[in-house]
Amino acid sequence: MCLYRFTAVYRCLQLFTCVYTGLQLFIDVYSCLHVFIQVYSCLQVFTCVYTCLQLFIDVYSCLQVFIQEFTDVYRCLYSCLYVFTAVYRCLQLFTGVYTGVYICLQVFIGVYTAVYTGVYRCLQPKLPLNQFYPYIRCALCCGFLIDATTITECLHTFCKGCIVKNFFYSNRCPTCSIVVHQTQPLYNIRPDRQLQDIVYKMVPFLEELEREQMTNFYKERGLEVPKPVMVSPAPVVVRKQKKETVSQSIFTIPPELDVSLMLEFVGAEEGINNYKPLERRYVRVSGEATVRHVELFIRRKMELSPACQVDVVCGDHLLDHYQSLKDIQNSVGEEALQDGLLVLHFGLVLPSES
Repeated sequence: MCLYRFTAVYRCLQLFTCVYTGLQLFIDVYSCLHVFIQVYSCLQVFTCVYTCLQLFIDVYSCLQVFIQEFTDVYRCLYSCLYVFTAVYRCLQLFTGVYTGVYICLQVFIGVYTAVYTGVYRCLQPKLPLNQFYPYIRCALCCGFLIDATTITECLHTFCKGCIVKNFFYSNRCPTCSIVVHQTQPLYNIRPDRQLQDIVYKMVPFLEELEREQMTNFYKERGLEVPKPVMVSPAPVVVRKQKKETVSQSIFTIPPELDVSLMLEFVGAEEGINNYKPLERRYVRVSGEATVRHVELFIRRKMELSPACQVDVVCGDHLLDHYQSLKDIQNSVGEEALQDGLLVLHFGLVLPSES
């Protein structure tokens, strides 16, 4: 009986030993599985690292390709810039050559013009000065014009001193004998500076001689020599000075003697062809001027021949030569005025055979 119990206990111990051994085996298997799982995780991490390395290698390859392409583009641009620089230098060289040729042509043209002008002037016959005497000499003193002054009524020109002295004794023009003014003939004279400049240019040393004589005249009498008039370079100042000088001079026309005309050309009779157009239609004259003065003005400006007759009409009235503009304006009235201007129509006709 005891042996039987001992055998049962022994078998229980064997069974417990087997169970314990199984548990140990299970624990070992579990440990192996845990190790295997950790190795698997390590393998996954290694796979991720490998994938990242592959991606980095691909990116690096792409960067290498991009750098290669950029290098090729840079070389191409550098080649284009070199070509452009060469073309630009060629254009600069061409521009320099063109400028040189242009300057040479200008010099050649200048030399040719100078030679041609010199030869032309040498071959051109020179007119003697005496042919211009009727235009540059005074009819009173028979000398060259000094301070040329023109009568506005007939446009005849004299020396200023000569015409002023003449008006001390007479109020008529010394050349055509028309009445310059009834009481104040000095109102109707004007300085002709352009004609005086022409005279000084045509007659050498005339201006210097005249200035020297004037200086000696003042010194002999113990008077102060007047200083030459200095012309200011500013055109505005010159104009203001001229306006002030004219307004304060003796050549001012009084307002009651001032008449503004508008000359209207109506035509010429058949057979009259050689005449110039009247460029100055608006004229401001003295009211004491007559129709004869207007006719002389038209003849001078249009360069009419003596055989041509000028008929002046105001409204429906044919005017006589002796009628003054002031009388015409008073007799006709507002009918012949247009914007304050006295309108005169004139035509060119041939004189009647009778």
